[in-house]
Amino acid sequence: MENTTLNYVLKQNYKLFKTFFFTAFIFSLFRILYFLRFGEFNSISEYSFDFFKAFFIGFRLDTITILYVFSLVFLINFFFFIKNKKLHSILNKISKIYLISFISILILFLFTDQEYYTYFQQHINIMVFGFIEDDTQAVLKSMWTDHPIIIILIIWLALIFITYKVVTKIYANNFFIKSKIIYINIIIFIAYIFLYASSIRGSFGVFPLFN
Repeated sequence: MENTTLNYVLKQNYKLFKTFFFTAFIFSLFRILYFLRFGEFNSISEYSFDFFKAFFIGFRLDTITILYVFSLVFLINFFFFIKNKKLHSILNKISKIYLISFISILILFLFTDQEYYTYFQQHINIMVFGFIEDDTQAVLKSMWTDHPIIIILIIWLALIFITYKVVTKIYANNFFIKSKIIYINIIIFIAYIFLYASSIRGSFGVFPLFN
């Protein structure tokens, strides 16, 4: 394992790491918005510990979702062990386009989930596909009259624009603190894989978060 190729991989992982925190920040904003719309403010002082614990568990669940979506880019990064600048450029563009596209889809899902909750008082689930069996035209009319579709669309497009700008800047920036000592880079590389694998399970223990 050459130190140069390892630095390529670490640089791409660093870009993915920054993109994760940007996406997690958006998820956290939606979680706060959930609380502002549907939470009980009077219970914060009485159940402050449970409140922060719930947000922490929510962050872990968001992390699982985000990392599952980012898994393809995580695997693509391993191809940077191949010393080919043209291949690196192509893979960098593919990663950027993939992340912008799927972060945009995730944001749309967050909007949909929140509006679904306003009507059914539960998060989106398989029942959402039941509208196909119902009067589709009536359902769509109800969505238009009962939900701020235009406002949601405008905010969604604005967030897509912000996502495009942020991710493009992240993947255009090749700044990375390199270490000339290969053993340090190997340790960082192994630690990154361990952290990714543990985070996608939602736990560092024997059982994943859902258990």
